Amino acid sequence: MTAPKRLPPGIDRPKPGTVRARYRDADGHQHSKTFPERGGVRAAQAWLRTQRSAVDEGRHVAPSTRVTVAEYAAQWCDSKPHRPSTARRYASMRAAHIDGTPLGSMKITDVRPTHVQQWVTSRTLLAPSTLGRTYTLCSRCSRPPPPTG
Repeated sequence: MTAPKRLPPGIDRPKPGTVRARYRDADGHQHSKTFPERGGVRAAQAWLRTQRSAVDEGRHVAPSTRVTVAEYAAQWCDSKPHRPSTARRYASMRAAHIDGTPLGSMKITDVRPTHVQQWVTSRTLLAPSTLGRTYTLCSRCSRPPPPTG
């Protein structure tokens, strides 16, 4: 019988036939996800890289969070150093297109690409430029700014 292969750091075997990837967020809370062993080590490594980079870049959202899309968008807009006119425009766009919508009331961890597609489709009556700016605001709220320098 051969010895089991060594697993990469952050990955272990909690029980036969499965692998588990674990990481700690910025607050020190541990999070994990279990994968089937067949092909799971690569999937676990990819998931772990994604989660760790989100923690490093400050865009990590804990899976257990109850923050809605509208709350997150408000926090994001309030945390950015906008000019007063830009802040008013973003607040107006949030109020009209995110707050009070089905997408805005969803937990941010539950949002899937199909939800965003439905949200965009529901706004097809808008002028293309308005829809583009609104979509851009929504997408900016969900990712960190590009590195400077």
